[in-house]
Amino acid sequence: MALVLADRVQETSTTSGTGAFTLNGAVSGYQSFATGIGSGNTVYYAIYDATAFTFEIGLGTFTGPSTLTRTTVFTNSLGTTAFISFAGNTTSVFATYPGSKAVSTDTLATPPAIGGTTPAAGAFTTLSATTPIALSSGGTAAASAPAAQANLLGYTTTATAAGTTTLDNTSSFYQLFTGATTQTVVLPVTSTLQTGWSFRINNSSTGALTVNSSGGNLVVTVVAGATVMCTCIDTTVTTAAGWRAGTTEVATVTGTGNMVLSTSPTIVGITITGTLSINGSATSTCQFGTAVTSGTITIGGTSGTGLITFGRSTVSQTIDFQAGVTSTGNTKTINFGTGGASGSTTSIAIGSATAGATSTTTVNGAFNYANRAVTVTSNAGTVPVSVKLNTFTNSSAATMAITMAVTGAADGQMTMVRIYDFSAAAQTIGWTNTENSTISVPTTSNGSTTLPLTVGFMYNSQTSKWRCIAVA
Repeated sequence: MALVLADRVQETSTTSGTGAFTLNGAVSGYQSFATGIGSGNTVYYAIYDATAFTFEIGLGTFTGPSTLTRTTVFTNSLGTTAFISFAGNTTSVFATYPGSKAVSTDTLATPPAIGGTTPAAGAFTTLSATTPIALSSGGTAAASAPAAQANLLGYTTTATAAGTTTLDNTSSFYQLFTGATTQTVVLPVTSTLQTGWSFRINNSSTGALTVNSSGGNLVVTVVAGATVMCTCIDTTVTTAAGWRAGTTEVATVTGTGNMVLSTSPTIVGITITGTLSINGSATSTCQFGTAVTSGTITIGGTSGTGLITFGRSTVSQTIDFQAGVTSTGNTKTINFGTGGASGSTTSIAIGSATAGATSTTTVNGAFNYANRAVTVTSNAGTVPVSVKLNTFTNSSAATMAITMAVTGAADGQMTMVRIYDFSAAAQTIGWTNTENSTISVPTTSNGSTTLPLTVGFMYNSQTSKWRCIAVA
């Protein structure tokens, strides 16, 4: 809505009373308010009743197609500033330029020069071109661009005290928090703002800042040393949905504070000294070098003496090295402990286990050498596929039944079975899923509780049997 001045705008009306006037159309030779002023704009008006000799001059608003709402009266035929109650006679309603609102010039119609000499006719105020205009008058209160920016945006510093700082639409753009504890920052009610209204919140305190919407919803947590820009994006809600928060600066971050850079951040050329922990949720995936095609991913330095651990879970867990399928015609090389210098010693432990535990190491179908005690119930037990060395101890002085598991066994896979008797008396042994080679599967134990009967087997996938290859 703007104040519009226009020439030769005049209509008639027969409206009575002190309210809005309904206009009846332009007088011949004049233009209508709709054409000259335009709907929604304000206008200086004059109303004259030639029958009752009453008039009124004031400020009003024209609303198309034909309504003039009287807002402020400057003068009238009663000598007051009250609305005239017109009688309903035919009145002339026209746009005017009240003398009380006019800007005067000298007799030669020459406007005064800013900063120059006041003309002889009229009273003027001399303005200096270097005098800043106050903020309250729509200026910047500054004589330079940097100072103007600082004045317009504003700067406020607050010492954190585990309290609450509530912002509104008069608060400074730049909010600096110092101190050694936490603080809660409440953003303004969005309906008092415009979209795009922003606050830059810098946390130079050692505690975290909790930034909430006016409705008490968390918008962002600003860790120590970080700067966040909070921008209003919706003026109809009081929840966090009315704000967009983004980190713009990060100093050295220490402590236990969390900072979410984005859902899937890309970090290039970063150097981390100390301990790096990358933790996900129970079902998240951490990936390193997924886009590397010819480069090198190095974990551990050339002179490092520390411990590098992969997989620390105390529950069931799978750890894969080069688990991807190699396409036809390509060769996959996996190196562990290569490149030792002359005279050095390299120790590689794969699948080590503490006493009483079972460790399985799979290398192209071959299995580990850790001893596993076979569970024996009623003089019978099963030797599993996944263990290289199995110890079978009879549960009583009676015939033993040993079943060799075959599901999942690989052709050529080898295993050993050691058999201890329950007592010094030898017992008959019954085997399941075995076959003889030039060496036959033993059918009787050696009657010892300390010197085991040891039998070696190699799996034959052609017969799905464990072939006896050694007896000792």
